Amino acid sequence: MGKLLHHDLTYQLRGLLYATHNALRPGWPEEAYHQALVERIRKLEIPVQSKPKCTLVHQNVPIHTFECDLLVWEKLILELKVLPFSSFAPVHFAQLISYLKSWNKDLGLLVNFGPTRLNIERVAWTNPLFETHRDFSRFVTQSNLIPDSFQEIELIVNTVASQIGLGYLGKIYHKILSVEFSARGDSCLSNVEIPIPLDNRIQPHLAADYLLFENAHLIQVNGLLIAPTSYHFAQMKTFLRALDLQSGIIVNFGKKQLQIFGVPA
Repeated sequence: MGKLLHHDLTYQLRGLLYATHNALRPGWPEEAYHQALVERIRKLEIPVQSKPKCTLVHQNVPIHTFECDLLVWEKLILELKVLPFSSFAPVHFAQLISYLKSWNKDLGLLVNFGPTRLNIERVAWTNPLFETHRDFSRFVTQSNLIPDSFQEIELIVNTVASQIGLGYLGKIYHKILSVEFSARGDSCLSNVEIPIPLDNRIQPHLAADYLLFENAHLIQVNGLLIAPTSYHFAQMKTFLRALDLQSGIIVNFGKKQLQIFGVPA
């Protein structure tokens, strides 16, 4: 078996991470570990950028500015955490993947200074050649017609995936799709107010991170999921009923697959 990716560099960094953790011990806020680690790295004259920024632009519109914790040797991205538990949540891995994609790097380290035992996770990323999975079978089983405008939505989603690739969180693709729809002259509301049915009283509204295409179809946008869960489908159906709409689309820009699901009310 060959060496791990950037083995020698990560070995040296792990030593500095453990030294920082041992010196400070648990209990400090993240910024304390950040500054102590940067000082150790710079003493060794290792090239390091602290909190660099990178802005994603689509159709000449700034979508999001990313800020990672550390970029070392112009090769490795470090994302530092102080968590009260030892394991990382899926959102932490997704966050680091989005940084790796933004800076076009292939390896990062998730570091948790919170526990008594330092936790370090390697996260590798390469832009995948992805396939598209399309599933409108729910319309067939319920004897509903697939809306013609689904083809346009699907085309735009595929265009964005081809141009941008996979690797970002859903909120990023949400903004990109909103810009893309606007550039094409389509009517698309980027955030939707969902009325909450409470008997016959005045209805409060929930601000949902959904797109509303041509006042007819809800679009839910996810990123870096293996696949949408049953909750995603149940929520879509609930929101469709609340808005008295007939159909929606769930999109997942996953790790290795673009997924598009049609959902009838």
